Amino acid sequence: MIHSHKYTFTYAFDVSGDVDQYSPTMDAYHVWEIPTSYIIDQTGHIVAGKAVLQEDDILSTLHQLISPKPLSDMTPSQSAGEMGLGGNVISSANNVITVSATYLLLPGGKFVVPDNPRRKVVEILSSTEITNGYSGDTESSVPTGSYVNILGTDQGVGKKLIARIIQAYK
Repeated sequence: MIHSHKYTFTYAFDVSGDVDQYSPTMDAYHVWEIPTSYIIDQTGHIVAGKAVLQEDDILSTLHQLISPKPLSDMTPSQSAGEMGLGGNVISSANNVITVSATYLLLPGGKFVVPDNPRRKVVEILSSTEITNGYSGDTESSVPTGSYVNILGTDQGVGKKLIARIIQAYK
């Protein structure tokens, strides 16, 4: 197929099969037409692939890959009176981050979008579970500029939120 159509683009090919007929790699990846394009996620898994990826397909798939999971998908502990917040980390130092919260998940599960972002200081304990929101991998810190979803116990107005879970999207 490659030779008979005289393609001019750069390509890789599994030479263990007949170059013009069959390739075990093409079969494994369901390549029935050339070129076939793939979108691979942050963990190395193929999430989309076809002979002609339309712009809308590409944009939709990429949006799903890079968009943070909604705060409303998280489940606060009702017994601990936890709340959640989602927003951007505006400062980070000594296991304390300051978040400009654009979403709130109140105790009891009510989801709120405040009129203006709310600044909240969040304390990160040694028991706080910090994960990369895209891959689920464990992280050791939350850098300034990250988008975060946080569940924890609020100590009151003007006081810190003690984080139990942080999903960081950097």
